[in-house]
Amino acid sequence: ISISFTSSETLIANPTLNVGSNSAAYQSNVGNDYTYTYSVTGLEGDGTHVINISGSDMASNSGYNDTNSVFIDTINPVATITSPLGGTVNTALVQLTLTDDSGSGVNISSIAVSGLASSFSAANCTGTFNYTCSYYENFAQGVNAINLDAMDNAYNAATQDSITVTYDSIAPATTSNMTAGWKTISVDVGLTASDATAGVYSINYSIDGGAYTEVTLSSAAFTVSTDGNHTIQYFSTDNIGNVESAVTEYLAIDATSPASSDNYDGAW
Repeated sequence: ISISFTSSETLIANPTLNVGSNSAAYQSNVGNDYTYTYSVTGLEGDGTHVINISGSDMASNSGYNDTNSVFIDTINPVATITSPLGGTVNTALVQLTLTDDSGSGVNISSIAVSGLASSFSAANCTGTFNYTCSYYENFAQGVNAINLDAMDNAYNAATQDSITVTYDSIAPATTSNMTAGWKTISVDVGLTASDATAGVYSINYSIDGGAYTEVTLSSAAFTVSTDGNHTIQYFSTDNIGNVESAVTEYLAIDATSPASSDNYDGAW
């Protein structure tokens, strides 16, 4: 720590300067303007310490000044990515906490997010000493790395917090084996879903506007056997909550043979 002060009078010798009970070393002076250097030992403890300066003028009058102080902070702040915690997610929301309980407070301009083309801004943070930040990140589909760095107002650096997250906002896709045209027998409908990142959680299907049936597999099968036009709707979900938009297909069945009659009355 560099400490500068000005004496109101010319002094016989360099004055003594203490920070608390520890002495600082004379560095230089130009006339009555003095500069001292104090090396933080770590033993004085964090917090406010009074600066004591004492010396004697040319008439041997002694005096001192103890109205100034210095704040010592040797404890690193803590930077934490609180959400997401890793794994696979379908939201780009990122939340951070930055704390510095030792005294000097987090330097908001030092908060930095790296590892990707980040959309982070200090405007996303609230607080005056410790900060919480919430914002939506520019995640690409797939694997993303996030690194969080910060310093406090005494330039102590936080240990970098890092996570790797897989971003997946793409819903699964479902296909069926249904084909166009009238069918003359019962139809066994097969549905198959795929999801490259998070994996399929369920297939859901509805027949003629009825309640959806959920099958917690990547494939589902059911039979439609009644004659007539049928509306089949289906969609799938993946393991992190992405939901496919419902697909509607139509199925027509006529398995009943036609009936014929004549008007012959049986007489010759």
